[in-house]
Amino acid sequence: MIELGEEEKEEHEKLADVIATMSLEKIVLVGPRVSKYTYPKLKQMGTLEKFLMPKDALNYLLNKLEGGETILFKGARFLEGIIEHLLANKNDIEKLCRREKIWQERREKWGL
Repeated sequence: MIELGEEEKEEHEKLADVIATMSLEKIVLVGPRVSKYTYPKLKQMGTLEKFLMPKDALNYLLNKLEGGETILFKGARFLEGIIEHLLANKNDIEKLCRREKIWQERREKWGL
């Protein structure tokens, strides 16, 4: 949503409004904009974690997931790098976005 410019704050807040209507056991937000704009509107929900960096979110998920959970990702901040580490079937990695070499190099720089 960064490409929305001045509207990104409003759109991230709308995202919080949508999430707030859902019955979710846990919400994990990743990135500076969801931390800044979405998190404040959701923090009263109590089942919320936020991370600036994808690697930190991945480490959290690897330590907390028990198996069988359904996870919904809203993509940005190289979240496909998190997803590839969580896939039960590693052959599904090829189905993820940004598989080109340049993106692989960027994910590696982020520790993914």
